[in-house]
Amino acid sequence: MTLLLLAGLLVTTMKLGVSSRQTTSDQARTLAAQYAAESSLAAARSRLRDIQTLMAAQSIDLAKTLNLSTNTMQDWAQKWCQVGPSGWTPTSEFTSADPDKPNYPFAEQCVFTPAPSGTLPASQFDVLAELISDSAYSILPVAERPSGPANANARKVWWKQTLMDPFTQTSDGGRKRSDYQLRPLRAVALTSKIYRFYVGVVSMETGGKKNNSERVLRGRNTVLTSWYFQLDASLDDLFFTNHHRMKSNSWQFNAPPDVNFVNQTFDGSIHTNEKFLFINGATAQFKGQVTSAGCRNLPLEGLPPSGNCDPIPGVRIGNTTHTINNFPANPSTSDRAAANASLQQIIDTATDVSFAPASEALPTPVDFTAAYRALPQNASDQQAAAQSGGLVLNNGAVGVNLFAGNAAGQPLTSYNTTTKRWAEPSPTYQYIQVYIVNSAGQTVVDPQRRYRVDKDGALQKFNPSSNSWVNNGSFNGVIYGQSLNNVTGPARIGAQNGNNLANVPPALASFSKVTLVAQGDVRIHTDLTMSDTPCTNAEYREETCQKLGYNTPRNVLGIYSQSGDVVLSTSTPSNLNIHAALAASSGEIKAQNHDSRPVQGNVNLIGSMLQNWYGAFGTVNGLQSKSGYGRNFSFDRRLGEGHTPPAWFSAANWAPSDAVTNLDSVRLDDLLWAQVAKP
Repeated sequence: MTLLLLAGLLVTTMKLGVSSRQTTSDQARTLAAQYAAESSLAAARSRLRDIQTLMAAQSIDLAKTLNLSTNTMQDWAQKWCQVGPSGWTPTSEFTSADPDKPNYPFAEQCVFTPAPSGTLPASQFDVLAELISDSAYSILPVAERPSGPANANARKVWWKQTLMDPFTQTSDGGRKRSDYQLRPLRAVALTSKIYRFYVGVVSMETGGKKNNSERVLRGRNTVLTSWYFQLDASLDDLFFTNHHRMKSNSWQFNAPPDVNFVNQTFDGSIHTNEKFLFINGATAQFKGQVTSAGCRNLPLEGLPPSGNCDPIPGVRIGNTTHTINNFPANPSTSDRAAANASLQQIIDTATDVSFAPASEALPTPVDFTAAYRALPQNASDQQAAAQSGGLVLNNGAVGVNLFAGNAAGQPLTSYNTTTKRWAEPSPTYQYIQVYIVNSAGQTVVDPQRRYRVDKDGALQKFNPSSNSWVNNGSFNGVIYGQSLNNVTGPARIGAQNGNNLANVPPALASFSKVTLVAQGDVRIHTDLTMSDTPCTNAEYREETCQKLGYNTPRNVLGIYSQSGDVVLSTSTPSNLNIHAALAASSGEIKAQNHDSRPVQGNVNLIGSMLQNWYGAFGTVNGLQSKSGYGRNFSFDRRLGEGHTPPAWFSAANWAPSDAVTNLDSVRLDDLLWAQVAKP
């Protein structure tokens, strides 16, 4: 019996040893298959990151973004979605009541829905085939790069294969495999000048084998997996200068700025393509982002031939220019951060200037390494708009008088300081009166050219012979003239100084949208305010603005000179109020006789100011005003939300950005992974 027990124990022990060795061998094969699957996953994610980099902002050729129309961008977006003009639908996804976050209440989107069958055209990917630089493809192996020039069909086909066809890759004798498919998801028009193109992973699976063992990993989309690149032609800074100095008739390479920041208040983002200048001890306040490109080779007018400029980060304090020498051509995030910290330290040491604090909405309040941004170069679109449904001022016209008034042609008289609205009787009209110079050399209203517009956009013209208003079609809001030397609004009530808007009757009715465009100078002589006063940026920030959503004011004014200046004449009153977007793409926005006119308080602007040269408003003695106006500027946020004046221009180039540069936490390879049964 004892021998039989010993024999039984010996057999059992031998079986356990064999089983243990078999289990260890199976585990080794399974582990090798798991490693192979994870290796395939790493390779697939690496390729997804390469594709993401290839579509990223730094891969777009800036020269190719020049002078693209908004119609072209809309066409590219519709091709991306494979829809027509009616394929856009409103989306509230980008509407925010948080004053610290971007708000796009007029955003629209189109969604790409692949048909069950049929062949899609390669032109779906025109935007990428046209704009991605040739050098950007160097991140891919030579065999995987497209052939042909940027606009050739071969490159469009390559993008179609990359973003539509399933991708399968095997290696190591079939032991490793990865399968995934990318796809365009949608395009979003945040405004008519900001487009986002979304792409995402719609399926992904990787596998690994070792003998008979196989492991499979499958990725599942998350809300973070839809990545985008963005193209932006908006000029929505509160204050923008191309050259940060007064207008010059001669060019000097790398000339220093010559208009100081002293004690001004800028409540909104400001940008220059050159360098800023601060007087020693300056107390200016900047409540939005402050950015400069540091360009050193800008032409007097127009764009550098390459579409970009030769930059070096810097700032000027008093008579000394401080620069970051040996700054790399392709700086890293740490390079930019170090340059900005160094220059901001110089400003903090020499001045008492205050900048906005860093926040989630504004992670970089000051950036001296910003991208070059080009001003618009012509007014042809606005002129065409005036010819097709607006007013073209010729036959001796020298300007316009604008005011909101009742049926009898009297300006509004009662302002509610709580609602910040003027009482508008029913009906209220937008009046437009054309100035001419009479035989005595006086500037007067032309009795033959008096117009009014009702809330529905119907245009009427006054007939002096019948003393009546006659229908004259519809009005699209655009007024064009060779020069507008006399632009006025209503006179102040009681000749007050303008610190109280109740004394400043509106130039624009609550329903009125007007763009004044001149080939030459535009000369402003009075306040230009709104019947429904826009909120200041401070009211948004402090959450005291009551004009949100459907209560957002609809009136908006744009004043644009293509080849001349926008001038505040010597007749403008103290503490001038301007509610408008002002722009001079070749000249400057300035106060006439800025260095000899009396001290007149501030220009109180709610809007924006964009100019080729930095026009002067006044002079200072130390930190005290010596002549002219100070600046009290607040950005009209509606301009950045797509509520712009009629036929308002775009930037000459479309600035690229993407989910990474916009600090959105999304990327193509951010999938949820799970172990699944082998197929």
